[in-house]
Amino acid sequence: MLQKLNFKPGFNKQVTDSGAESQWVDGDFVRFRYGLPEKIGGWQQLTTTNQTLPGAARAQHAFTSIEGEKYVAIGTSSGLFVYYSDKLYDITPLDTGIAGATFTVTSGSATVTVNKASHNLSNGRYVTFSSVTIPTNSGYSVADFTDSTFEVLNAQQNTFQITMPTNSAGASTATGSAQIDPYIFIGPTIQTAGFGWGTSTWAGASGVTSTLNGALGDNTSGTGGSGTSVTLTSTSGFPTTGVIKVGAEFISYTGISSNDLTGITRAVAGTRSAHSSGASVEFYTAWGQPSLTSSTILDPGNWSLDNFGQILIATVHNGKTFTWNSGTGGARDIRATVMANAPTATRLTQVSDRDRHVFHFGTETTIGNTSTQTKAQQTTPPPHPPQIQRLLDLQTKKILIHITQQQLTLQELLD
Repeated sequence: MLQKLNFKPGFNKQVTDSGAESQWVDGDFVRFRYGLPEKIGGWQQLTTTNQTLPGAARAQHAFTSIEGEKYVAIGTSSGLFVYYSDKLYDITPLDTGIAGATFTVTSGSATVTVNKASHNLSNGRYVTFSSVTIPTNSGYSVADFTDSTFEVLNAQQNTFQITMPTNSAGASTATGSAQIDPYIFIGPTIQTAGFGWGTSTWAGASGVTSTLNGALGDNTSGTGGSGTSVTLTSTSGFPTTGVIKVGAEFISYTGISSNDLTGITRAVAGTRSAHSSGASVEFYTAWGQPSLTSSTILDPGNWSLDNFGQILIATVHNGKTFTWNSGTGGARDIRATVMANAPTATRLTQVSDRDRHVFHFGTETTIGNTSTQTKAQQTTPPPHPPQIQRLLDLQTKKILIHITQQQLTLQELLD
């Protein structure tokens, strides 16, 4: 005969298994609902269309429009997006357009080369196109270019490549035309060291050093007065080609073999002299070359997100501030735009809840001049005002805090 067993909800971990009569003693991924156990659901896909976001998500902010539409803004290292009703919408602001581009297409290939001198776009950036004239023989339509976002691939100084949804029907070189509309640059996906302008010292010092392992004579030869190699105690950190500085002499080299710099040319700057074994050697960073070491840290791409009523306020970390009005007709098809009269370099933007003032922190002392941005952090807290310090010192007194909409007052009750 079947008999119903009634177990009490929850897990009893305070007694032994045998002592927990009619009770559960253990479980995993279980919750109790209406007294009965059921499994806890795991992660679930956010969107029904399996959409993904480019870059690493750095900031998230939920807000509601006047019409009651619930949005979640998501800022990544590559763009700005809003989530609404099981779908993600791209509202990333666009940078200044680059006019005068042409296209090179290859028959049967979806890879299209975009030709534009000094476009200054790097791999991984995203672009859209406007004012498009179709490349000859491609079989593409204007919408194939204007309705999609493309990732910059194989970027060179005057060209980069994109991948179209379909293959080109024919071939042509540097035909058609378009304006390139790049996404704003937000920052790298991860924190990196900066090796560009201002990260090294004057006079070419790189910080990559060694010493001579053998003397150099006042001649055109290498170590020991022969050959075309300079032997160092270590070549660790030295690039495969470049220039070294020994004393006042500059010596170029074309390769490295073990601890030898090979293919040397002495006195490339006109000065030559003898150098004893053990003399200091430093790799020389010439004008226009990236530095080899750096103490400069480049922050990853980040956002500061808040809302002014139904308007999203989005600030790129150390960059411009943008707005997106969820109440505008067709808002989800409109990109965020630069906030008028706002600073051009800000670390953090916040909106006060009650009176709706927009505050920019770590911003410029001269609006519009990024070189005046203040990023310094105060390491020593300022002293408390006298009246506040007196309150803190009165440990035995009662303090009554009155909070009103307009002000916060502190009243001492002296018993």
